Amino acid sequence: MSMILDLLRLQIDNKTDLFKTTTPKKMVISIFKLLLVMIAGTVGVGLLLFRIFSLGIHINAEMLAIVLLVVQGASICFAVGHIINTLYLCHDNEMLICLPITPNQLFLSKILMLYCKELGVNAMISLPLFISLGFLGNAGVSFYLSIPILLLVFPFLSIAVAALLSLPVMAVIRFLKPRPLLSIIAILALVGACLFGYLSLIGSFAESFNIASKQLETVRSINAKVLAVGGKLPLYFQIASAMLSFGKWYFFSVYLAIAAVVFTVTILFIRPFFFRIAMTSLENTTKVKLRVGRFKKSSPFLSLIGREIRCIFRSPTDIFEYFLFTLLMPFIVFSYDKLLMSITVNQAGVNMIAGSHVMIVAILAMLSNIVSASAVSREGINFHTTKIIPVTFFEQIFAKLTFNVIFTLGALILTMIISFFIYPAWQIFLGTVAVAFAAVGHIAWSIDMDIKNPTINLQGNEEAANASKSTPKSLLSGLIIGFLMGLLVIMYSGGGDPLTAYLLLIVASIIFAVYRLRMLVLRINLCYEKIEM
Repeated sequence: MSMILDLLRLQIDNKTDLFKTTTPKKMVISIFKLLLVMIAGTVGVGLLLFRIFSLGIHINAEMLAIVLLVVQGASICFAVGHIINTLYLCHDNEMLICLPITPNQLFLSKILMLYCKELGVNAMISLPLFISLGFLGNAGVSFYLSIPILLLVFPFLSIAVAALLSLPVMAVIRFLKPRPLLSIIAILALVGACLFGYLSLIGSFAESFNIASKQLETVRSINAKVLAVGGKLPLYFQIASAMLSFGKWYFFSVYLAIAAVVFTVTILFIRPFFFRIAMTSLENTTKVKLRVGRFKKSSPFLSLIGREIRCIFRSPTDIFEYFLFTLLMPFIVFSYDKLLMSITVNQAGVNMIAGSHVMIVAILAMLSNIVSASAVSREGINFHTTKIIPVTFFEQIFAKLTFNVIFTLGALILTMIISFFIYPAWQIFLGTVAVAFAAVGHIAWSIDMDIKNPTINLQGNEEAANASKSTPKSLLSGLIIGFLMGLLVIMYSGGGDPLTAYLLLIVASIIFAVYRLRMLVLRINLCYEKIEM
């Protein structure tokens, strides 16, 4: 058992720095930061749910049953990805199997790693959600005491169901791996289907929920549907009833027994597939086609941009990892605008909605810069080549910056054109200009973070992006920038002077962009030459 725990610790250390701290004080600080994030998430979710349930929607056992089903479904979706990445496609399988351990010890350590990941996912989803629901629904002590029980028990059933679903998904992955063009078509078709369903849902909701005329009718309809649907979910309805009453806590034992049996049977079932699939490398499944073409001469800067494009677009996984928010920006903004503009408000309300439009666009634009947060770390073991090629450091870094700017600005322009049909054109244009300058500044800031604290001892783009210490900092700073931009427009628009707000926003964005670009130049001069592998 100690060997299994050592393997688990080794895998956790490969994914996080939580247990790598040199002193207990630093570990306490890391845990305290996680608690702060959890508290902030709980407050945010609570405010959002308050806006929803204050309209008259009831919080009862049927509603909790539906929420539990949704949480379980989300947990299963995450578990499928975790199982594929941890069991089958993880690059450390070949290294770990060479250690003086048995295959069963490796397999059990992987299962424990899956449980830890699902425990984290459930904590991030369940704790803010259920604490907020309990507060809004005036729940008793039984409800709050049942939350940690669900947190520990829910991952078992999620992993069991996801393990079965991962087998056909893995078969599809192995089929598409040697066929990159077919992979891209399949992923685009899947994303298109999801977006179509999402837009259809938002459209139907926007048509029926107009605060000025149909609020009471819609709330009554929602409550009736909740009672009808929630009562037909026996497993989750019983869990919800147990959360509300100590007298029904015995059902937690029933659920745990069901989950344990299903979990054990499923794990034993997938065990041979793990040894057959995970121990077979996929690196040699792609057939390389050698093509001899004419030599083409181009400038070093354009060649560097072309290299960035080839590195990112060599697989569908990298495309959607780095440019998910970029690809979804026009669709999300259109759906959001359509929903808000269906609400009957006065002119001041329209200006405030336009400000919230700026906030959403800015947040999505900043989140599109994740590719720059690992600009240096993505080089991995090939980083040494950046110091020996006959190109200056400035050209290399600004090629990475330009590559990100091209796609972010492209998404912003497309979003602007779509939004012209919803909002006044001058507001959309000025807002897009402000967001564009802020995005350039944030891209420079993200690259600056990665140069200051790079992670270049990894293998491959995907691991560098996930483990780069700059990525979460870039995401957090992007969220703050987008929130502040939208808040500025909303505050001034509420006073009836939207033009001043947009002009101030543009000036502030230009100053921010110039400052961050200047700091990036200084950072390259100061730190890039000193980076070592």
